[in-house]
Amino acid sequence: MENQEYCLEIANTILSQIISVVGTMTFSSWGVSEKTATYHNDMPSLVMDVNGLLHKGKAIVSYDEGGDSYTVYLLDKDGNVTYEADNIFFDTLGTILDDKIERCESWTDEEYYSRLKKEGVLLL
Repeated sequence: MENQEYCLEIANTILSQIISVVGTMTFSSWGVSEKTATYHNDMPSLVMDVNGLLHKGKAIVSYDEGGDSYTVYLLDKDGNVTYEADNIFFDTLGTILDDKIERCESWTDEEYYSRLKKEGVLLL
């Protein structure tokens, strides 16, 4: 049986852990417009509608109680899974999400800003 109070608690923990790793500015760059606590694949999850440079759609972070880790799913606007990874621990969760939603870890600042300008996000 699904426990919504527990699910909300887990979703808030997920959100706190993401922000504690990447910071508020990076999290804000993902263009999160909605956050929902729900069950996904029978796991308590945080679902975010994101509008990042690399990914636009849903980012779902599900808590795997047995492994004490997370599974991440990215879904495009049509609901197709474009990325899935499991056994992710809290200390790398935010970085993995940022790498898939907004900015590849390998990009230099110059390359990132150039891509933002090209998308019309950065007007400098």
